[in-house]
Amino acid sequence: MNSRISVACADDHYPIRMGVESLIKSEPKIVLMSNSSTIDELIYSIEKNCPDVIVTDLSFYDSTQGDIRVIEKILRVKPDAKILVYSMRDTYPNIIACYKAGVKGFLSKTHVDPLDLTIAIKMLHKGETYVMEEHRAGLKAVSIAADPLSRLTPRHRYIFLELAKGINIEDVANDLNCSVKTIQNTISKQIKITMGGTATEFPMIAKKLGIDPYIDG
Repeated sequence: MNSRISVACADDHYPIRMGVESLIKSEPKIVLMSNSSTIDELIYSIEKNCPDVIVTDLSFYDSTQGDIRVIEKILRVKPDAKILVYSMRDTYPNIIACYKAGVKGFLSKTHVDPLDLTIAIKMLHKGETYVMEEHRAGLKAVSIAADPLSRLTPRHRYIFLELAKGINIEDVANDLNCSVKTIQNTISKQIKITMGGTATEFPMIAKKLGIDPYIDG
């Protein structure tokens, strides 16, 4: 039984492919199964070799197959794929979109020690998620901006979600052992600043933001 980590890579730039191949060949615990220049070649390799970890760029000469669609195509043929994106498209919204799409790690080609590639591959193989240290703070900030619920205190979150269910203010006040006026002030002076709208609009706002008050609570 081969104890080495099998890897399939894809990048449409020859120097990048050669650099990745050189790094992997220098690591005795990792074996490169394929080094593709197109997504179709990568998909063929995945189906044939079933690699432990997949390293891929997001941008290819064939733009119709680029971006998040690369991840989607991989997951269609290998739903449990451990995908490491190695890309220059390292804006925080793009990185977050990759993680949400199912990747387990993202390495920026412009801000990375090449040796981090083998470290990331080993982490993914162990079932861990890899996040570059310099991305952590920025990703957290963008995630908070994208998820307004995370900016509410637990109490304010509870009030918003209860009202988003259609429960009236009187019942929420009774549940929290406070006055209706206290709830109304909390909504107008605090919750509204973050979530927008009025109490009667919270169900609509939650739906627009993709928030399920019965699950996200």
